[in-house]
Amino acid sequence: MEHFAAEEWVDFAREVGANEKQQAMEKHLNSGCEACRAALNFWTDTTRNASQEASYEPPSYILRNVKAMSALYLSLPGRSSSVGLARLIMDSSWHEAAAGVRSSGALPSQLLYKFGTMNIDLRIEQIPASRRISIIGQVLDVSTKRRMIADAQVVPLYERGDAQITTTNEFGEFELECESVSNMYLAVRLDKRMEIWVPLNQS
Repeated sequence: MEHFAAEEWVDFAREVGANEKQQAMEKHLNSGCEACRAALNFWTDTTRNASQEASYEPPSYILRNVKAMSALYLSLPGRSSSVGLARLIMDSSWHEAAAGVRSSGALPSQLLYKFGTMNIDLRIEQIPASRRISIIGQVLDVSTKRRMIADAQVVPLYERGDAQITTTNEFGEFELECESVSNMYLAVRLDKRMEIWVPLNQS
């Protein structure tokens, strides 16, 4: 019994090729050729799996953020051995304005980020007539009591590597001004072993 080649079964599984060829291969399968049936099953599974690979790809914005974080991390002097990415759990912009209330201009943003037991509370406000922003924040460990994290370095990071370092006070509070840019992170360096990165603007 004459068998068909692997590349022919690939075309059959993909449903491409001349109708006469497809019909001949179908007739061959119906004749009971187990070897060719096994070949078809293999290439059908392979084709199906290949078509699903795109669904496993992470979103493009995640890849872009990871690449930006990697470049910033490698260029950051005195970087910690481990980095964690904080998660946004509260944003004042999520609450719609009450009906009939006029906007009084750009209001400060109140943001709350979380990583493990660490809370990072931020107030971000645009500085008038400039491209800079003011950031006031507090770093707390809420594992047992609301312990303020003092002497933690806070560094605003940009893709081009600019960094201005400030330090939290005894109440875990800090204040800084910096340029408002996209793909910006706020690195909170707890110690030489751990720092938390806060994604401020991912536009």
